[in-house]
Amino acid sequence: MKIQVRTLLILGIVICVMIVAMTLIAQFFILSSYQQIEQRESATDVNRVTDQISFETQQLAGSARDWAVWDDSYQFMKDRNQAFLASEIDLDSPYKNLQINGILLYDSSGNLVVTHWYDPRTGTTTSVPQSLIVYIDNDRLLVPDGKQQVERSGIITLPEGPLLVSMHTMLPSSGVGPGNGTLVMVRSYSEDRIASLQTRSAVTVHLIPLGEAAPVPGLDLHPPAATGYSAIVSWPQNASIISGYTVIRDISVTPVLLLQVDNTRAMYPHIIATLEFTVISSIAIGIISVLVLALLLRRHIVSPLIELDTSMKKIRETHNLSRPLPVNGDDEIASLNRSFNSLMQDLLDKETALAQRSGEFNSLGDA
Repeated sequence: MKIQVRTLLILGIVICVMIVAMTLIAQFFILSSYQQIEQRESATDVNRVTDQISFETQQLAGSARDWAVWDDSYQFMKDRNQAFLASEIDLDSPYKNLQINGILLYDSSGNLVVTHWYDPRTGTTTSVPQSLIVYIDNDRLLVPDGKQQVERSGIITLPEGPLLVSMHTMLPSSGVGPGNGTLVMVRSYSEDRIASLQTRSAVTVHLIPLGEAAPVPGLDLHPPAATGYSAIVSWPQNASIISGYTVIRDISVTPVLLLQVDNTRAMYPHIIATLEFTVISSIAIGIISVLVLALLLRRHIVSPLIELDTSMKKIRETHNLSRPLPVNGDDEIASLNRSFNSLMQDLLDKETALAQRSGEFNSLGDA
């Protein structure tokens, strides 16, 4: 293998290694840094949705308290006057204004007295889901017997979907006195409510029952209640969407829903384009470097060596030691040419001296 080919091969290998190293470094620093930022933003999106759910829970709890701590509703639980039902419970306007679906009234013995359910999609009154009544009956802590005061709010899950509920003991407007039953206010997390939640949070929201949720790497779908807040993990779905996940607990602090928050990866295409530009630029720089190095190598090293080799071959063919090699510059090749010239001059001097001695010897022989 010639020196030029060997040198270019070595340079090519070195440049390829440099390109690979630069690409890996760029991916590590740029892509990993972006992924960390992206995961933090995804966690922020999840927190924004959970904060919105918490706000709606507090808002519903405030509405339930306003209705429960009220002389009119308190008096109704005593005398069951139909005027209160006609003016407050049976009208559609309170449900529209409060954005709720239903109101349930339980007496101090835990018996269901009044139910009213409003469907905002059709604008009509419908029956209360039987699964809701069964759910409350099965959890007597929500509506305890007697006059024990209760104030609880949170999510429950039914076959019809998740509901946001708030329970409050019915008291006089003073807020003091024995309880006279429990008011339950309900807001359904229907598709319309989730769409509204998405609009306010500027992300795509999915509430998935844990029994139907696929495993999420790094997320415990059934964390113990003692852990408090659930962890948040984020995973890219594809090049366009990243999803953040967390577990939503119900009113009894039991994990019941998987919250999935999808958002666009706005910066990801730019990061990939940057990495591609870095790789392409590195390859282009490597090719240009090899070409420039090849040109310089041929001009300053290979060509002088070829000239030296050609000159030596001519000297061998002609046996003319008196023809010196060209010496240009002060580099190692010029030094090598000077050394060859000195060597040839020494050989020429010795050859001349030997010829003289041979001539003298011949002259003595003739004499």
